[in-house]
Amino acid sequence: MAEQDDQELLQRILQRDKQAFALLYDKYAPKILGLARKMLTDLAAAEDATQETFLALWQKAHLYNFEKGALLTWLYRICRNLCLDRMKRPAQEREVNLQPGILSDRILLQPAKENETDPEKLQARINLALKALSAAEQNLIEQAFFAGQSHSEIAKSSGIPLGTVKTRIAAALKKLRHGLGSAWQSGEDI
Repeated sequence: MAEQDDQELLQRILQRDKQAFALLYDKYAPKILGLARKMLTDLAAAEDATQETFLALWQKAHLYNFEKGALLTWLYRICRNLCLDRMKRPAQEREVNLQPGILSDRILLQPAKENETDPEKLQARINLALKALSAAEQNLIEQAFFAGQSHSEIAKSSGIPLGTVKTRIAAALKKLRHGLGSAWQSGEDI
């Protein structure tokens, strides 16, 4: 039923029906924004990626084929590609921007005191903790959490066995948690 509704709305979008576009936007924008926030971690960048995804829907609706998958899957693919393009910028332009309390759904940061949630200080601590990892560990964290690659994709592209990839990522996350925890608990200023 939902796929049929999507087909009807997409047909209306092809005829430049703004109301149909608004209905699809309302239906899928929260999910697309969620993906963009997980990949980019910066709300403004994630909102931009979401807007660009729906702009692509408006401009390229004629390219979508319902036989190849659900509309949401196509929108996710567009958003993922946009996010990956943003992340290919030089390292100084893609410093990690995170909200207090999260790092890619895996690392929970709990400030020692409520008043220690200054986003700039948090960003500096996270970047410092990331830089304390070895280059190989940084690469694994970047591939898994910032480039959105699965462990299998990382194993295949790097030629490392899947179990080894999982073990190394877990070890890197443990070091990252420890590095963030000690800096966070000590109340050091960056």
